[in-house]
Amino acid sequence: MERPKPAAISRWYYVMTPVFILLDYAVGINIRIAALDATPGRKALYYGFCVLCGVTVLLRPRVSMIVATVESSVILYLTLAGLLMPYLVVTRSADLTGDWPLVEAFDLKTAINLVIVGIIAVLAFRANVKALTGHDVIHNP
Repeated sequence: MERPKPAAISRWYYVMTPVFILLDYAVGINIRIAALDATPGRKALYYGFCVLCGVTVLLRPRVSMIVATVESSVILYLTLAGLLMPYLVVTRSADLTGDWPLVEAFDLKTAINLVIVGIIAVLAFRANVKALTGHDVIHNP
């Protein structure tokens, strides 16, 4: 059985964006952008960006790994910023004896989101390096 190519996986990921949106808004299961649950406007803007990414990879499949690299970089930044913000707020206010919202910020949804985004980012990075250099950086350094 042939392994799926990273470009096909990233295209599938973006084509599935409407399913992620439906799961989030209809069922309340948000594993695509858990870091933006507290900011619905930004979350809707991000979902719009993902739909644009999906349309782009459907119309121009050759750029799917570049799209995946850009989108993965954006979501990694948003997720890490969302995780670190409660920590920064607590340390800035010097309320080290109160409740720490950081414990609540990193839940199962955020962990699943981080794993999915990390996998797509690694696949995109490896495919882009292979396309630019002609060899796989992991198997043929």
